[in-house]
Amino acid sequence: SHKRNTLSSSRIQQLNSVGFIWDPLEHAWNKHFDRLCAFKAQNGHCNVSQSKYDTTGNETLGRWVSTQRMSYNRNTLSSTRVEQLNSIGFIWVGYAHSKQKMDIAMYLNMMHKTNLLDNGSITKESYTRRIP
Repeated sequence: SHKRNTLSSSRIQQLNSVGFIWDPLEHAWNKHFDRLCAFKAQNGHCNVSQSKYDTTGNETLGRWVSTQRMSYNRNTLSSTRVEQLNSIGFIWVGYAHSKQKMDIAMYLNMMHKTNLLDNGSITKESYTRRIP
């Protein structure tokens, strides 16, 4: 009714005053985006594991991140949302973060004779499983 302009302005004001959500899908997306921002503030990156447990009982944040990547690849994610995600350093390719960690470990191994692969910080198996 709101989009078709059939509600009076006083009714719209009443609904707005009690926090009525006019676009539930947009509201849900923004809520997940806010949670991703909080995750980044806490962890320093946006690469959320798909198994990340969500205490609210809703869709996990990791699954939402994966859905955003899929929507982007299918060209169904709006440019506004792409810009929002880019603004916080969103990682569009899931394995890129792991590849970057592996590259850093290999560089440190070579330069400092430190073997991060052997101490379990990064494993060859977890790295190679993620390469397409």
